[in-house]
Amino acid sequence: MPVLRQLAHLVAGVAAMASAAAQQRIVVEGGRNALQLAIGAAGDGATLIVRAGTYDAVLMLGRALTIRCDPGVYIDCSGSRRFGNLSTRPDQTFALTGATFVGAPFDGATVAFGNCRGPVALEGVRMLEGYCWTDASTAVQLRRCDIAELRVGVEYPDPSNVVLSDCIVRGDARYPGRASIRVGRGELAIASSLLFGPPAGSATSTTGPVLQLDGGRVRVTGHTIVSLPGPFQPTAAITSTGGELTLDPTTMFLTPAGRDHEGSAVVRRTPVAWSRARGTRVGETLTLELSATPGLTAAAFVSPAGPPNRLLGELLWVVAGTPPLFAGIVPATGSLTASARVPAEALGAVLTLQALSIDGGGLPGFGVPSTFVIE
Repeated sequence: MPVLRQLAHLVAGVAAMASAAAQQRIVVEGGRNALQLAIGAAGDGATLIVRAGTYDAVLMLGRALTIRCDPGVYIDCSGSRRFGNLSTRPDQTFALTGATFVGAPFDGATVAFGNCRGPVALEGVRMLEGYCWTDASTAVQLRRCDIAELRVGVEYPDPSNVVLSDCIVRGDARYPGRASIRVGRGELAIASSLLFGPPAGSATSTTGPVLQLDGGRVRVTGHTIVSLPGPFQPTAAITSTGGELTLDPTTMFLTPAGRDHEGSAVVRRTPVAWSRARGTRVGETLTLELSATPGLTAAAFVSPAGPPNRLLGELLWVVAGTPPLFAGIVPATGSLTASARVPAEALGAVLTLQALSIDGGGLPGFGVPSTFVIE
């Protein structure tokens, strides 16, 4: 019995230590090595609050951490320094917000999450030199980041899974012939971002592409803009030697004519839009038709662009602040329809329709909005 009690006390002590580490909060300020010292003292699951200053980069091995940076935090990656976390367990979550990286190490990998088994989240991070390396990482999310380059699944044989949303990718001005984004294996989802090719060395020099796809799958959605600098660049915005590329209708290319994509990747485009709205007069039957790829989940939102009115009876409602939803699985015909009689009180209503589809991975593809008037 005493042995059992000792064992119970030991288990309770270990649990208490783990809970304390998870709740640990460390404020980082001082010299260039203060961040390294704080990470060395932090337990698994701790939160670091970094005050303004310049700190040397740190490469962590197998650590679950949350690092929140105040404005004015700079992490120096020059020389042989690199910043990153190489977690070995899927429960080791790493999150970083607000840091600005300056300089780049000799091999170019400024921020490294290679072979990272736990989830990684970067938000509000700036990295204007070098590249973000995410080979063989299970789940990396970059949100509202401003970075020079991104590499996904290029060196390691295991695939990566990366999501890029509301970001800017600029290319590295030191290497004008290198792609701003390179994908070799795994999946990269890009949404609502600005993607630029590397700046040209001169007005007539050749630059690298915005995206080089050598394998894996890339999905571009949410009004993403893909742009090459200058009017004299012969390189296509996207080049490929393999893989799959999916573009939704809102993707905009700002490139020389006919230079959007070149290569052997399978290119798919996801047309999502209201094909038509018939019967828009009072007393008629209004029919809305949504075109999308068969098998996807598709939906459309109806919102008033003028005075709010009730419309389409029990099927669709137009109430200020409460957009109605029309949704379903798109059949083999490629379209969904909804119909209802237009009531007299809808006269003069100006309505805007926004369609979207959702693929098996939960990524939305938005269509071009359309507007019609009830007469």
